[in-house]
Amino acid sequence: MLYLFFFGVNNCTIYVCVVFFFFQAEDGIRDAQESRGLGDVYKRQVSTQSTGNGMKEKVLVVSKKDGATIISRHADKAAGFTDAAQGILHAMGGGQHVDPADAEAMKKRKLVALDTTKFYDITKGDEYAPVRRKLAADLTKQMLQDGSWATETFKGLNYNACGREPAGGHLHPLLKVRQEFREIFLELGFAEMETQQWVENSFWNFDALFVPQKHPARDAQDTFFISKPAAAKPPPAEYMQRVKDTHVAGYKCDWSEEETHRNVLRTHTTSLSSWALYNLSLIHI
Repeated sequence: MLYLFFFGVNNCTIYVCVVFFFFQAEDGIRDAQESRGLGDVYKRQVSTQSTGNGMKEKVLVVSKKDGATIISRHADKAAGFTDAAQGILHAMGGGQHVDPADAEAMKKRKLVALDTTKFYDITKGDEYAPVRRKLAADLTKQMLQDGSWATETFKGLNYNACGREPAGGHLHPLLKVRQEFREIFLELGFAEMETQQWVENSFWNFDALFVPQKHPARDAQDTFFISKPAAAKPPPAEYMQRVKDTHVAGYKCDWSEEETHRNVLRTHTTSLSSWALYNLSLIHI
């Protein structure tokens, strides 16, 4: 005998076909080649699934007779048998809650296919408008003139946000080499002298370096004298006198204190060396 049960569930997009078939033999259900009218592949698939479920529920009993496999019904179990899968499928079709474990079992048996549907509830918000309006980002001159800034809606600004990091800018290769040499000398114990003095008086820039006051070399170094203030504080009197005596004795020329006090844009960094050497001499000598 062949029993076919079809169940269709539309609202959950689930279509199920459950087939139970039994070929009645003299002593039970004979699993020999007595089934007809079904394809071999379909017959094996349905037979394997239905037989396995029947044995799991203890409705069917398997035995051997004359070299053939006999599948018999258990009279007591079959009389009160309830198809649990059918009940689960009907519950799903009716939109009822199903145990996740049962749903997973139906999914593994490929009896159901899970489909997720999302619903959204859209309502009007506080800033709803029939026509979208672009918010103003800047306060313009026109807004200040016509007074529209008072009723204008401006875009919110985050004043705590960090600015964009500049993508350009790199050290020159010569600056990198200079920094390497600088670190080497500092590690050896050398110290740097201050070089931020851009205006120097003529004493440290020329006289202390023994450049004669009337020598044309003073004009060959892009010399620019300062008019305000035109003169600087006088250098130490004792040291200035020693430099003066050296100039007068060595160059046989006149010496002018007014000339040595004149301010000039520093023409070289050696003027700082002369000033630093003098201060070191006061400490160590």
